[in-house]
Amino acid sequence: MEVKSLILFFLTVFPLICTPGPDILFTASQGISKGRLAAAAVKIAMQVK
Repeated sequence: MEVKSLILFFLTVFPLICTPGPDILFTASQGISKGRLAAAAVKIAMQVK
């Protein structure tokens, strides 16, 4: 592979790797809006599903 292709691949994939998934965003939003207990409850519920 060419070096330019590897750099382009890295620049494309790296932001996707660093972006949190929907479960993390939901847990964080519940924690911010309703507190730690709500965030813990959401995380436990996600593990049980």
